[in-house]
Amino acid sequence: MSTGCSPDSGVSLAIQTIRGGYERRDRYPLTKADIERIPYSTLGFWVGRGMRIIVVMKTLTPPYTAVWESTDRAHLTTQNGVITQTSGMPTDLIGYEFPELPVMTLDALSAIAKRPLSGTIRTSERTNAVSAIESTFTLGAAERITILDDDYDVIPVREQLKVPSRHWQAENRYWIRESDDLIIKGQRAFAPQFPAMNWERFPNPKKS
Repeated sequence: MSTGCSPDSGVSLAIQTIRGGYERRDRYPLTKADIERIPYSTLGFWVGRGMRIIVVMKTLTPPYTAVWESTDRAHLTTQNGVITQTSGMPTDLIGYEFPELPVMTLDALSAIAKRPLSGTIRTSERTNAVSAIESTFTLGAAERITILDDDYDVIPVREQLKVPSRHWQAENRYWIRESDDLIIKGQRAFAPQFPAMNWERFPNPKKS
């Protein structure tokens, strides 16, 4: 079975096909058919109301860690589909961690749901600033969402994030696909001066 991960040369080639395209902020630079022809796993990504871009999976370290690359060589790192690190943004996320929740899965979330969870956020501002955080996760009822005209049965998750030292809080959201426990869509804020990151997982490439 293909992992959808690509060697460096393949990544470069796939990324080149993504350049250009729409100027509208609510669309991707390629059509659904174009995206489906990319032979590697892809994510849609945008910050706040910014332009939507497509990133290509560069490496996959089973079972959960993937690194993604964009056209301008910015990088994202995901753990089971959740963005935990960025590189190349005005303020980068260096780490978003909970000792009691090393990986976000349905079983792990069910075990800690609705009680405050202590963790840390590390960012690139002020030389890798570390902030203590407290989050409460709530699982919702099963629902169906659509990504690129494809429907998925998911469990929605809400995270109430508090950063006491900065007198700041935010609501983050994640959608976990029931069929394989993978987070295929998310919205995560990590710094008060920076809009929330948004992402959605596109269908895996078909085997040749």
